[in-house]
Amino acid sequence: MAQSLTDHAEGLLSYAVTKMTSGRMEGINRKIKTLPRQVYGFRDDDFLRLKLYALHQSKHKLVG
Repeated sequence: MAQSLTDHAEGLLSYAVTKMTSGRMEGINRKIKTLPRQVYGFRDDDFLRLKLYALHQSKHKLVG
């Protein structure tokens, strides 16, 4: 346990100071990784790029 705390000391201390987590960033990364599986087979790269830009506007959860 002591080694684990030492390994993650920077993140633990930054949370103690800022009270912010990386949860939102991790959620966005998960959506980005899920999107290409949902649009598999589309040949238009511009469409995929537009979908990535519009992720923050989506009203539905991405399932994947």
